[in-house]
Amino acid sequence: RRYPRDQAYAVVEAAAKAGARELYLMDPSFHADPDISGRLVGLAKANSAGMALHAELRLESVTEEVARLYAAAGLAFAEAGLQSVNPKALEAVGRQWDRPAFERGAEALQKARVGIKTGVILGLPFDGYEQVIETFDFLGMHGLGQEAELYPLSLLPGTMVREKADDWGMSRMDGPPYWVTSTDWISGDDMADAVAAFEDGFDVEWAFPPAPHFRPEE
Repeated sequence: RRYPRDQAYAVVEAAAKAGARELYLMDPSFHADPDISGRLVGLAKANSAGMALHAELRLESVTEEVARLYAAAGLAFAEAGLQSVNPKALEAVGRQWDRPAFERGAEALQKARVGIKTGVILGLPFDGYEQVIETFDFLGMHGLGQEAELYPLSLLPGTMVREKADDWGMSRMDGPPYWVTSTDWISGDDMADAVAAFEDGFDVEWAFPPAPHFRPEE
């Protein structure tokens, strides 16, 4: 559920008065508002201190005008899931992607000087090594590579993907976080090579996602 606008604006104003320099707007679909323009105008007023805001949104929803409003509201980084540019992989896991709209949204935010962080999933069904590299190439072509985040696919219990994992020849860790280690389309060695290509292509060092350990912190 979403906070009422007035409460959300009050939180932003309180954070600014407390001296916060950054604020993460925890809403996995920040853009999903029939009056996104009005929402952003109000957010800009609440964020008069100019805190750096972070939010998750779909780039397909961003027009040039909306991008300008995001920038005026103080959005520093937009997190936008990509996962893969392979239509078969996305369809298999129930994701929709409008490539031209994604590209237009990315360009609009970049023109407005809003950073973009994309996520790529390694080990999706129908994604072989070549398809993974095509996704990396897409990121590089649109200037999205250095801020991209690469994650192994997690076969979480109770999910549709886990139920189909055997049909897709997916091997995984026996315990949490249940990362995929190979599939019918990509071997473990090719997954390792893909990580190396990601690092070399974007001149970054891939940080292995921390594994949960379920022990009390000392």
